[in-house]
Amino acid sequence: MGLNVFNSKFSSLSHDFDLRLDSKFYNKINEDDFKIVNKSQYPFIELRHVLFPNYEDFDFKESEVYNSLSTDAENFDEEGTIISYGEVSKENHPNRIKYRVKEGDIVISSLKGAKVSAIFIDKDKTEYVWSNGFYIFKNQNQKFRTPYLYYLLRSRLFKTILDDNLSRGIGISVYYDRDLLRLKIPLVPEDIQDKTIESIIKIESEINKIKQSMPNTQEVIEKVFEEELSCFYNKELIDKRKTQVFSKKTSEISKRKFLRLDPKYYVFWDKTKGKLFESEKINCVKLGQIIWLTKDKILKKGDLDKEYILIDKEDVDSKNGIIINENPVSKIDSDKILFGKADILIPKLRPYLGGTFLNQKEKNLIGTPEFLPYSVDGKKLLKEYLKYILLSKDFLNLVSYLSSGKEHPRISSYDLESIEIPLPINDEKLTKQRKVIELIEKSLGDLNEKRKLIENNRIKIESLVQQSLK
Repeated sequence: MGLNVFNSKFSSLSHDFDLRLDSKFYNKINEDDFKIVNKSQYPFIELRHVLFPNYEDFDFKESEVYNSLSTDAENFDEEGTIISYGEVSKENHPNRIKYRVKEGDIVISSLKGAKVSAIFIDKDKTEYVWSNGFYIFKNQNQKFRTPYLYYLLRSRLFKTILDDNLSRGIGISVYYDRDLLRLKIPLVPEDIQDKTIESIIKIESEINKIKQSMPNTQEVIEKVFEEELSCFYNKELIDKRKTQVFSKKTSEISKRKFLRLDPKYYVFWDKTKGKLFESEKINCVKLGQIIWLTKDKILKKGDLDKEYILIDKEDVDSKNGIIINENPVSKIDSDKILFGKADILIPKLRPYLGGTFLNQKEKNLIGTPEFLPYSVDGKKLLKEYLKYILLSKDFLNLVSYLSSGKEHPRISSYDLESIEIPLPINDEKLTKQRKVIELIEKSLGDLNEKRKLIENNRIKIESLVQQSLK
């Protein structure tokens, strides 16, 4: 274990409301004086003189259903576009889902590692109910354009400070809004702000064009499975998305390995009989009969014997199963697993359940134990075929019925292996599986290439933001 040493005056320690002994936090005070950049030709101003809290409790009405947004990674993409949401009502909603937002507000996630730190509220987003995991602000400083503030708060520069300097906590790492508002930003002239906004809008238009050209993976999978295998998604459960009434005999409950009294868990087994897809024309096989956990080496935290490539949960494109970030490491700060001989990695922690991906065995990949490493019986099942099943609408929607845990809901390997998947009959050479894979991949095209184009444009936006601050 290493020893972290930092020097700080007692006067600096007293600047923190919580008197925490956190070197990363005090480095921001002592070395940078809370400035988001070291130097600028413009004077600095604290965010508390720019952003003002703008919270309003939502007034739930009886028997109404509302769309809700939380800090889950699956709710937003990197531009802050809503890609999924929950459903709540006055009778059935978590206490944390509570706020109304107004057009023009800026909402900032309080979580470390959020996919996007800041979200601009347009008219459409005012229709959602927001979690208290967000800080809600309005711009009340006439020297700043609100869109410029949004781009600055959404930048990687800003996000890095939130994640690396202000966040605290081991399990769920967050930062306080009082620390956020102490950050100092340059008072950039309005004409520079306007030019930056104009340039970014043009780049975002390019990003949107690329996104629109990218097919929806779940829709492609659904279409191919319907046409080639006569498999249909389970409408009764997916479309209703919830069940109000639950009745179960004790003898039936005892058949499951985990004796939890969770209505949605038993509704899944009742309504689907363990089958992900509805089909009368195809054979279904339990996953546990054709895949098995691969017990490879556990790498203890600290220095490694050689360089590995670290893949964390956020490094996989959710719902597309693509590795989007590879991190070469020779030291790790927590135990990791060596993917080794595993064919496929399946995340067990929600909201990352759509991040199933294939192992690249030649690269020495390692990752969090939140990935389940499985080997596949290659004589009966192609790993690419399994990947697309686990990226399907059926799996991504129904797997939430099997997740357990309040703070960090997970799916167990036992329940995963109890699920039945469709396998074509009389397909000893796996010809049908190969055709399904080819049709899906042809329809999807080169998603990786399009993601690279989007990432290049994001880098351009980041450069524009940082250039404006100098």
